[in-house]
Amino acid sequence: AAALDAAAAAVEGAGGAAAAVDDAAAHDDVEAVMAKIIPQISKFHKQAQLLRHGHMREVIQRLQDKPGLAGTFSQFDTILQQLDTQIHDLRHTAVGIRSSELRTYFENVAGVEGEDGSQELVSDGIDQGPSEPAAAVIAPTPTETMMEVHVIGLSHHKASVEVREKLAVQKANWNRYAQELVKFSRTSSSSGALVPEVAVLSTCNRFELYFAAQQFNRHAALECVKAFLMRKSGLSREELDQYLFTHSGEDAINHVFEVSAGLDSLVLGEGQILAQVKDSHQHCQKRGDDESGEVAGSGGKIISRLMMDAVRVGKRARTETRIGFGSVSVSSVAVELMLLRSQAVLGKLAQNVRVCILGAGEMSKLLLIALFSKLPDVHVTVVNRTLEKAEQLLAMPDVRGRGGSNAKAMPMDRMAEVVADSDVVFAATGSKEVILKAEHLQKREQAVMLVDICMPSNIATDCAEVESAKLYNVDDLKQVQEENTRRRQREMQQVREIIRPEVERIHQWIMSQAAAPYLCNLHSRLEHSREERMAQLAKQLQRKLPQVFADLDEEDAAEASKAVLELMEQEAMKAIRHVSDDMCAPIYAALKEVEDHEAKTHKVRALRDMLKLEPEYKRRHRGEPQAAR
Repeated sequence: AAALDAAAAAVEGAGGAAAAVDDAAAHDDVEAVMAKIIPQISKFHKQAQLLRHGHMREVIQRLQDKPGLAGTFSQFDTILQQLDTQIHDLRHTAVGIRSSELRTYFENVAGVEGEDGSQELVSDGIDQGPSEPAAAVIAPTPTETMMEVHVIGLSHHKASVEVREKLAVQKANWNRYAQELVKFSRTSSSSGALVPEVAVLSTCNRFELYFAAQQFNRHAALECVKAFLMRKSGLSREELDQYLFTHSGEDAINHVFEVSAGLDSLVLGEGQILAQVKDSHQHCQKRGDDESGEVAGSGGKIISRLMMDAVRVGKRARTETRIGFGSVSVSSVAVELMLLRSQAVLGKLAQNVRVCILGAGEMSKLLLIALFSKLPDVHVTVVNRTLEKAEQLLAMPDVRGRGGSNAKAMPMDRMAEVVADSDVVFAATGSKEVILKAEHLQKREQAVMLVDICMPSNIATDCAEVESAKLYNVDDLKQVQEENTRRRQREMQQVREIIRPEVERIHQWIMSQAAAPYLCNLHSRLEHSREERMAQLAKQLQRKLPQVFADLDEEDAAEASKAVLELMEQEAMKAIRHVSDDMCAPIYAALKEVEDHEAKTHKVRALRDMLKLEPEYKRRHRGEPQAAR
């Protein structure tokens, strides 16, 4: 009965608090109230379920057979079921209020300009890392130091090129973009940021932000990043939500690792994405340089480690499996065929051949990407009916970013001239008629490779009868393509077997970092205690040492006293370091144990409560001296 009364009171109180949220005008009100409501609702939801499915279930079943009581206890069971359902619905409502209020708040904030033109949050009631929590925020919990990683982005899976271009960031601007996001998420001039660590990955096929935030501010951090993306892209929230994906915690880690391993790429297992993830890692941990104008990265401890591990996992995937072996697109297979057969057919190394590509459509684009990925400086001529379109193709970022220093465009009326000067000819037009015929090759003496990747064919079959020509068509390529695809798909499971323990390993490490601010505080205490004791001892020695060195003159006695004090200071520092290491060794070992989030949180709580510790960054915020490093 007491539990039911408490549950009913919680429902009534939570409902009133939830209604009060509608009047909240600032993020800290929503975050503080909802952070109190939602755990309470969850608690009473569990109590209602225990009542209904636990001891009360046994009582009801026993007494339902008693004359006159069956109807009463059936009604009681119905009430319990309704209570269970209502509390469950109330929790969903509270979570919905929290998310919608936060969304409205950050969308409104996105329209406020800072003094320097950047966006800056104005709420002082949010505790975001190295700052003192304001009174409006709930009391510190173990998770206030627990960080969580997230990824928000879009890719070729859902977003069109036009949408990806609105969010794309040039590599040279990755760090500046990350700094803008951190500043945008800052809650006041004296406090920390909702999003203190960020890494950017922007390529032709994807745009992704990897960031870390305090776990108890997950909702606020995610809404803040989305509001920032709205401002930068000019897209509405509804437009963005069609394309954006969000992953948090282990799902975010798994996503980053799969991206690095090539499992999320347009071409399964392609190698270029690993180099791009490596660039993201290098950028996020880069140090700034005012003289050169180099902008510092915003990686921080968590994100820098995440990206470093992503690079390592990507390398493992390619060295321990064959996920990157064998081309799988028709255009890639065509280029691979040229690389494999150029020596035998042409008597030339692949890097020395002259290439002609007929057409300037999508297939020609993929051909150029595959070709420049292998041979960035190869001589290429793109022949097309519209010269301007061929020139635009060569200028595309996807193409130009991989090579093309020796590439040029020619109109179709000069095709015969270009073919006569080429060693390899790729046909990739949208024409339904034959373009290259045997008559174009009759006067040719040197060998030529003809690769037709069109359907219907663009190269006449009689070209195969020309003595100097070797013709390959779609059927020749398809067999190689299908086998390579099957081979890569078989490797996917092996790559995931590599990724799975790596995700668990770094997730455990991230959770263990929740104890770091408390351990720093413990070291500070020990150092402060040493300084106090040394100060007291120094006063005592300063009175007694002159007597010890009485037979020395005044100057020598002063130097001897100073030497003794310095020696004692050094020995004291060594001693306190040994004591600190001995005390913390079992703590470090315990935090490294593989366990779930709840168990890790209990350990951090025990460390904090038993030793009465607080995060070291709060001491720094109050201006107290830091521990000696």
